[in-house]
Amino acid sequence: MDDEVVWFGCDVGFFGDRDLGIWDDGRFDYDEILNIDLSISKANMLDYNHSRMNHAMVLTGVSIHNGQARKWKIENSWGDKSEKKDIIWLVIHGLINLFIRQSSIKNISQKNN
Repeated sequence: MDDEVVWFGCDVGFFGDRDLGIWDDGRFDYDEILNIDLSISKANMLDYNHSRMNHAMVLTGVSIHNGQARKWKIENSWGDKSEKKDIIWLVIHGLINLFIRQSSIKNISQKNN
């Protein structure tokens, strides 16, 4: 889908660093530091109201390594009054699967219509 963007709604409350422009769940090893397993499934996050869609952005690129998506490029805007307007975030692939709640992709069969 060259030159197409994907709109998505997600939960941005976890693992993001606005100053560095990254969203990476491996940046800190909370399990090791706290000596407990903090993992939770996406289904349980939703069932227990631990996570919900609270922001929308667009995917504008992907880094493919050995046929697998590794990192995603996201264009974000916090609005005209924010110093961080049009931030580009680097997102590690696991977070895409865990925190995206809905997405919209243009139907490419309608591209020429």
